[in-house]
Amino acid sequence: MERIPLPPQDGDKHEKNLAIVEALLGRETAEKYDRSAVKASVAETPYTPSAEDSAEIARLLAEAEANKETNLDTIEIKTDNGVYEVLKLLREGDTSISGEEMSSLAKEMNAQLGEEDCNYLLEHEYEIPKELQDDYLIFPGWRCPGNPDSVAVLYWSGGRWIQNWHGVEDDWYGHDRLVRRK
Repeated sequence: MERIPLPPQDGDKHEKNLAIVEALLGRETAEKYDRSAVKASVAETPYTPSAEDSAEIARLLAEAEANKETNLDTIEIKTDNGVYEVLKLLREGDTSISGEEMSSLAKEMNAQLGEEDCNYLLEHEYEIPKELQDDYLIFPGWRCPGNPDSVAVLYWSGGRWIQNWHGVEDDWYGHDRLVRRK
């Protein structure tokens, strides 16, 4: 569908809403939302979404705003074992966080996966999106048997994913990501 440009609405709020709807609900729903807004602007009457659409749009905007505040940038890994969410660890403006902060965030975001999930992803590494190859995937629920101060991580090296250990008390950076089940 070729989009008809709309006049600015509250600082192009429509464009922001459209992008959020498309990202979270798919292109078809976004096009429906966009067509409704176009009809409203052409008719010079305010667009009034249905109660169901209004509630869903409000929920999506609130969710997007919450994600913006914590800068999660979620990437999904869809597998036969379910869907995993890979979350950015740092908030906007941070360059690193302490191990204590990482552990606290992992609990807060319910991202404390362990050995079973780590091994599953390692065995099904072809399902991990290429866009994550510069990142370390953290599994705080799996501690090193000989060193419980280290947690499992997966990282890309030599054309494949490798499991290793990272000191939990070390600093964590922008390429470090937590993994949770959706």
